[in-house]
Amino acid sequence: MLQQYNKQQIANSFSQAATNYDRVAILQRTVAEYLFEKLKKLQIAPKAILDLGAGTGQLTQQLALKFPKSMITAVDIAFGMLNYGQLNYSKDNIRWLCADVEKLPLKNHFYDLIFSNLMLQWSSNHKISFLEIWRTLKPNGVLIFSTLGPETLKELRYCWQKIDNHLHVHSFISSELLTQSIGEHQPSYISIEVKYCFRYYYQAIDLMKELKTLGANNMQENRYKGLTTKKKLQKVIEVYEKFRNPQRLLPATYEIYLILATKRPQ
Repeated sequence: MLQQYNKQQIANSFSQAATNYDRVAILQRTVAEYLFEKLKKLQIAPKAILDLGAGTGQLTQQLALKFPKSMITAVDIAFGMLNYGQLNYSKDNIRWLCADVEKLPLKNHFYDLIFSNLMLQWSSNHKISFLEIWRTLKPNGVLIFSTLGPETLKELRYCWQKIDNHLHVHSFISSELLTQSIGEHQPSYISIEVKYCFRYYYQAIDLMKELKTLGANNMQENRYKGLTTKKKLQKVIEVYEKFRNPQRLLPATYEIYLILATKRPQ
């Protein structure tokens, strides 16, 4: 099922999170390391790279250092993120562009490599996103990206479901739907690797504060938009206690998809 988002709200939320994002983006850096390990094995020398969902630009800078002869376009929907990136991670071979992945103002068949770390889950329509990605990717070009699967934040989702019937936690699309959408473009190669990452907290409220600091709030249009009372929040915190492990910590599960695809030659 397609999820609808208020894109301006997404842009505003991540823009506001820009100055503190890198401090708490531990999961994001871990997943990025997985992608860079895959890049090492490819042994490619792309002339033009597109970083979709570049955020603060920290990973864009890593791409610029890894491929110093490449021209890199850093795209994000949040102007505040890009502004932070320009101030803190700028390189001569990076240009910055505020745009939506579902409507990229970029040339056809231009990029040798399209890189994206934990961005696609914010797209309302992943099929349109892949249409745009495939349009801008050169024949024989490589797409490498990560996104989140449905088991992500399953503990927090479970807790809210015990409190009421409203949607409080972001929904994520399955690997089957992703594979199907990419498969429609008939790539010459595709691989999907699933990994599980875990973050641990002393208290459930620490997880919620981290998500807020990241700007990663639930911004689906069908989410619960009423006031979350202290009483409800306390109940969620109490239910979350059932997940406390022998080390006396509370886990948060992240289901990670690492996807690599190659566009067919013309």
